[in-house]
Amino acid sequence: MAIDNNRIKVNELDFDNIKSNLKNYLRGQNQFSDYDFDGAGMSILLDVLAYNTHYNALYTNLAINEMFLDSASKRSSLASISALMGYTPKSITSSAAIIDLTLSNVPGNPATVTLPSNQPFQASVIDATGAATGVVFYTRSSYTAARSSINTYVFKNIAITEGKPMTYRYVVADNVRYIIPNADVDMSTLVVRVQESAEVGTFTSYNLNTSVVDSVAASRVYYTKEIEEGLYEVYFGDGIVSHKPSNGNVVNFDYFISKGNSANGARIFNYQGFTAGGTTSVLTVQPAGNGSDPETNDSIRFNAPKQYAAQNRTVTAEDYKTLIPRLYPNTETISVWGGEENDPPIYGKVFICIKPLSGAVLSQAAKNYVTDELLSSRNVVSITPTIVDPRYLNILLDVSFYYNPLKTRYSADGLTSLVRQVIADYNDTDIKNFDSVFRLSKLQRLIDTSEQAITNSVVKVKLSYDLEPNYNFESSYVINLHNPIYNEPGSTAGSNVNSTGFTVAGNTNTFFFDDDTQGKLRMYYLSSSGTKIYTNNNAGTIDYVNGKIIVGSINIAAAVNNIITFVIEPSSYDVISVRNQLITIAEDKLIVYPIVDKISSGEFVSGSNYIFTANR
Repeated sequence: MAIDNNRIKVNELDFDNIKSNLKNYLRGQNQFSDYDFDGAGMSILLDVLAYNTHYNALYTNLAINEMFLDSASKRSSLASISALMGYTPKSITSSAAIIDLTLSNVPGNPATVTLPSNQPFQASVIDATGAATGVVFYTRSSYTAARSSINTYVFKNIAITEGKPMTYRYVVADNVRYIIPNADVDMSTLVVRVQESAEVGTFTSYNLNTSVVDSVAASRVYYTKEIEEGLYEVYFGDGIVSHKPSNGNVVNFDYFISKGNSANGARIFNYQGFTAGGTTSVLTVQPAGNGSDPETNDSIRFNAPKQYAAQNRTVTAEDYKTLIPRLYPNTETISVWGGEENDPPIYGKVFICIKPLSGAVLSQAAKNYVTDELLSSRNVVSITPTIVDPRYLNILLDVSFYYNPLKTRYSADGLTSLVRQVIADYNDTDIKNFDSVFRLSKLQRLIDTSEQAITNSVVKVKLSYDLEPNYNFESSYVINLHNPIYNEPGSTAGSNVNSTGFTVAGNTNTFFFDDDTQGKLRMYYLSSSGTKIYTNNNAGTIDYVNGKIIVGSINIAAAVNNIITFVIEPSSYDVISVRNQLITIAEDKLIVYPIVDKISSGEFVSGSNYIFTANR
C-alpha cells in the first residue's frame, strides 16, 4: 500500500516518530521536494515542532491520568476525586493516653479543685536505637476532683492527647475559604465554634456532618475536604442543606497539630502545668497509643471506592473492613466474618478482629469504643458486633543455602545476614495482614535470587502455637491451627506434635505433650535418664486433616513464661491464616546456615562429597 505523505500521522507519541512523520509530510509537498530535511536549519525547525507536539501529548496524557483514581499520582488529585465519593483522606492522628493525677498539699484545703483544659504533661519516647524523644501531651477538657482525704485530690481517668493546641479564626465573608493552615493537623481533634461577631462572647458549636440525609436548614454542621499541599478545608451548608453562617460571623477552629505515631508507647508522664500551689504525682492507667501518620496514596485508592459502596453503614463484612480503619486509625490490619462462618457457628453476630498499630491486641476500653461509639449508629439492629483478639501462629524456619564463594564479595556471615534480611522483608510485606498465605516457593525464590552466588536453598518449616493456660482449676483447650498436620501412621520418625514443659496440681514432675500419630494426645515426663514416662495416653485428640488439637480437662499449675508452646510438623509448607489468625515468621528462632557449593565452585568436579540437606 502506498504511503500517503499529504497527511500528517497523529497517532505517534514518541519524539523520533513525530519528527519522522513531519519529514514525510513535508517531502510529500511539491514546495519542499528538493529540500534536505537533515540539514542543520531545517532539522532544528523540525526538532522544535516535534518537541512542541511531544510536550503537548505528554501533558495531555499526564492531565488525563490525574482525572482517575487508579492512575492519579498527585495527592491533591486523589483527594479531589475521593471527595466526589464523599471520602475524606485520614489526617495524622494524635497519640492518646489515660492517667490518674493526684494533687496534694493545696493551700487553703478547698473542697474541690479544678484542673483546666490544655494542661501539659511531658513524656519521652524511646525509639529502636535507644534515643529518647520528648513529646508533650495536653488535656482537652477540664476535670474537677473533690477532696478525698486530708488535702488530697485524685483526678481519675484523665484523657491526654499528644500535640500542640492551636486556634485559628476567620471572619465570614463572600468568597472566603476556611483553610486550616497546618498540614499536620489531627482532624479528629477539630472543634468548630461560631460567634455572631468578634464583640460577642458566646459561641455556637458545629458538629462534623456524617450524613446529608439528616441535614436540614437549621443543622449546625460543617464539612471537610483535603486540598492542595495536604491541607484541610472546612466548609458549611448553603442554608438549604445545613446552616450557613452569616457575613460578619467569626469562625473559630481549635485543634491539635501532632507528631503521629512517633508518640506511641509513652508511659511515664510528668505534669508541667497548674498545681494550685500543691504537689502532684501521675499514675499511668493506659500508655500512649493510637497515633498514626496521614493516610497514604495507596490507601486512598483502596478505601475511597469501598467507602462509597458502604455508604457509611455496616451491612456486609466488606463494609466493616472499610469503615473501621477509617474511623479507628490505630488499625494495622482487620479481619471480619459473619457468625455463620464461625467455628462453631453463632448466628446474629459479626466477629471483628483488629491488629492495632501499637501492641498485639486491643485493650478492653478500645474494644468498647469501637463497638459502642463507632459502630452503634451504623450497625444493623439485628446484628451484634463482637471484637475478638488475634491469634498468632508462628512459622519456624530452618534455612540452609548453598553458595559459590568465587562469585561474591560477601563472606559467609555477610550472605547469612543478607538472607535473614530477605526473610524479614517477606515477613513484613507478604504475610503481615489477615487472610495472607506463606508460600514457601516464593520465599525460596527470593532467597535464591538475592545474590548471584547463591545456587539454591533448602527450607524446613515447622509451626508453633503459644497456649496461655488457666491455672489451678480444671480446663480444656481447643487449638485451631486451620492448617493440616503432617501424619504418617505407624512411622518411627516420632511425634508430629510436641509441647514445652508444664506442671500439674499435686505433682512436682515437669510434663510434656506429644501425639501417638494415631490421633491421640499423650502426656509424659522425663526420667532421670531422659526416657519418656507416659502417664496419660488419652490426654486429648488430634485432627490431622483440619489442624485441630484438643487438650482434655487438666489442672495446670505452672508453665515456663506462663505459656505452653506446641511445635507442629505441618502437612503442607504453604501456611494460611484464617479468620482471627495471624501468621508470622518467628525471626528470633530463625536458623540460617550457609553451605559452600563445592560443585559450582569447582572444588569437587565429580560431585563427590556433596553436602545433602534433608527437607524434614
